[in-house]
Amino acid sequence: MAEKRLKPVVAILMIAGCTAITLGVGAVYVNSQKKTFTAMEQGDSTSLSQPGDAVTALLKQIQNQDYTGLYDSAQHTDPSMDSESAYDTALADHFSGVDMDSVLYYPVDTESEIKTYSLSSGDTALGIVKVYSTDSGYQACMPLTGTKSYTIEVPAGSSIQSNGVAISSDKLVQSNTAASNFNDVYDTSIIPSVDTYQLDGLLGYPSLSDANGNAYSLVEDVISGNLLAGTAVTDDSIKDLIITDGETLAAYPARDTSLSAVTAISFTNALWYQRYITLQNTWFSDHETSSFSNAQVLDICQQSDTTIVAHVSFDYYAKNTSENLERTWNIGYQLTFVKSGDTWLVCNTAIDNELNPASVPAE
Repeated sequence: MAEKRLKPVVAILMIAGCTAITLGVGAVYVNSQKKTFTAMEQGDSTSLSQPGDAVTALLKQIQNQDYTGLYDSAQHTDPSMDSESAYDTALADHFSGVDMDSVLYYPVDTESEIKTYSLSSGDTALGIVKVYSTDSGYQACMPLTGTKSYTIEVPAGSSIQSNGVAISSDKLVQSNTAASNFNDVYDTSIIPSVDTYQLDGLLGYPSLSDANGNAYSLVEDVISGNLLAGTAVTDDSIKDLIITDGETLAAYPARDTSLSAVTAISFTNALWYQRYITLQNTWFSDHETSSFSNAQVLDICQQSDTTIVAHVSFDYYAKNTSENLERTWNIGYQLTFVKSGDTWLVCNTAIDNELNPASVPAE
């Protein structure tokens, strides 16, 4: 059968018609988006009646650096072990330097119950947004997957969960071993036993709790790098003690206190103490002025009823006017404590001056 051909005039008219339709649809889409942005800026909740409106609302919220509720929305579609702070930080980093006014979204799957859209800015792909239905309309979220891995030590025998979901036993790598921050402590009877888990694919520190939903506090061991999990310490008197003991340990090498003062705060049946009492402090220059400042407990957790681990930092200043010597040291310690009777004693130490926020990284 012979091929039918359109007359040139007819073809031109059809092209013009298609172009008009395309431009018309595009204008409707653009105007719709402009109205959506205006509605979002005015806080009009009716703008969430369509999936695309929810995506626009999400982008506007990110543009305003308001991450309220975005973690919970991401957990709704893609439950993870990440903490809210880790997610918020990762989301901010993800869009850092991006001109949010240039971000476009394109439908990937709008037929499923959870709809998906891809984001891009120019030639840069920015990931996937998911949209789900709620009683009040549509809600958009942006799940993120991390690449960080952590080795976690939790009290032995604990059933742990993350964001309400039990952590499976296949992530358990060791059970009933000594906590890593008690290395070189001779008296094994005071060392808490822990179970060790390996958690992968995280954005940052995980959100962990015990079987009853009580959140664990985490302290990164400066020697092994493991995250030490324990209950929160809210007693300010304990935090004050940690600062005072840390300053005492720093004062001895500077000849600002006596060895007996160090002994009084120490659990002595440990290698760190045997080394400490042989420490020579004659090298430090004479000084008429010295002081501690900016002391703070950075991280702290109670690993057992009788043990605590904490990071503490402070600045130490000394001055010798006659020799024109003056300096400030930025100090960071990890201190492990054991309870003896009613007294908390230092039973292990580690120095990591990078714990001090004022420390200047080495070039």
